[in-house]
Amino acid sequence: MQKRLVLDQQQIDITLKRFCYQLIENHDDFENTVFLGLQPRGTLLLDKIVALLKEISGVTVPSGYLDATFHRDDFRRRDFPLKANETKIDFLVEGKKWCSSTMYCTKADQFVQRWMP
Repeated sequence: MQKRLVLDQQQIDITLKRFCYQLIENHDDFENTVFLGLQPRGTLLLDKIVALLKEISGVTVPSGYLDATFHRDDFRRRDFPLKANETKIDFLVEGKKWCSSTMYCTKADQFVQRWMP
């Protein structure tokens, strides 16, 4: 299969910058917002977005890394065991709005009530 370039670096930079402006429009000062990057590749995107937001608005949004290895639907279907990554969340998420590196934004309490028994 031949590799195909979907976005070049300049297009990625433009897309991420526009996305950051949309986050600023929707979350204003990020006072009650935290970001979570899903391990392993989502953390790279998260770090880039946090850095861009700081550059554009001067605001540092609390961010952390979440490992979902043991919640994957293919966890037991592989020939080799998956290696878990470190979950690093140095802040409380209760009562906060959070965005994951998949950029699904919600309130943490609503997520917990919806997905936890």
